[in-house]
Amino acid sequence: MDEGNSFRMIHKKYLIVRFSAMGDIVLTSPVVRVLSARSGVEIHFLTKEIYRDLWKENPNITKIYTIKKEINEVITFLKNENYTAVIDLHANIRTLLLQFFLWNIPFYKMKKGSLLRWFYVQTGLKPSVPKHIVTRYIETLNFLRLKYDGKGLDFFLPDEKFWVPKKPYILFVMGAGHFTKRIPLQKWKQIAEAFKQYRIILIGGEEEIDSGNILTEQTENEVINQCGKLSILSSAFYISKAKLVITGDTGMMHIAAALRKPVISIWGGTIPEFGWLPFYPEGMNRNVSIQVENLSCRPCSRFGRSDCPKKHFRCMNDISVNRISEQGEILLKNNYS
Repeated sequence: MDEGNSFRMIHKKYLIVRFSAMGDIVLTSPVVRVLSARSGVEIHFLTKEIYRDLWKENPNITKIYTIKKEINEVITFLKNENYTAVIDLHANIRTLLLQFFLWNIPFYKMKKGSLLRWFYVQTGLKPSVPKHIVTRYIETLNFLRLKYDGKGLDFFLPDEKFWVPKKPYILFVMGAGHFTKRIPLQKWKQIAEAFKQYRIILIGGEEEIDSGNILTEQTENEVINQCGKLSILSSAFYISKAKLVITGDTGMMHIAAALRKPVISIWGGTIPEFGWLPFYPEGMNRNVSIQVENLSCRPCSRFGRSDCPKKHFRCMNDISVNRISEQGEILLKNNYS
């Protein structure tokens, strides 16, 4: 139910809440770090059980609370913690219910900007001055007069070492939470062909196993298919050793940025202007975003869809493999790893 790693004397105790998804949770890490820099502060984090591993190695977290489905799984424990305040980085129905149960504790909620993103989806316009989601998260600390420290995202790997090839490799993130964020198999084949002199490692869920096997069999590259075989932490370890990460708009994209890896991010039905670009420390940018410009049906949603509403999926099918190859070679030559 909960997990503790410290018994230090504290003056203030804060609960930070973000239930999902993987990338959004990783993007909250600057809030945890900035808040933890205050002396005499204890930080607890509430999330879904499947995302516990995202925090288990973070030294800035004192205790992790998790739920499988409902708030009532932990509410008794949370009531007994006597929090100074709750920092709500999800701002949904679950956290509204949490606020009801913890009625005597101050809540500070992020401003999601959902209505504005809905407007951009409906009109096809793009924000003139995009605000990154990390900025929205950090703004919840205004009540403490705390500011972003410029250090980017955090992701802490365990001391345990996982097997990875000794020779250099490029990593493909095969899966994504929504269809319109997924790079089609045919496009992956073309990308592999463009990097045929490199070893490639594939990561993804069980639903990507078959696609990974096809890619292994039908390309000239040496391809190692690890789809369906890895935990979050072991996937992150593979990312940490990669020379280049090629991915759609995924949680692993944000883990790659947290690990300071060079990234080619490929954008389909979603757009980077909505605030989910790979986020690096100030003065560092190792991401190149690849997207089909001036496509009138983009973005088709704020977070991704289960199908292409136009049925042509041009936002992914028309992605330029030549540009991916050119920009990837530049990143590889810089040898960031």
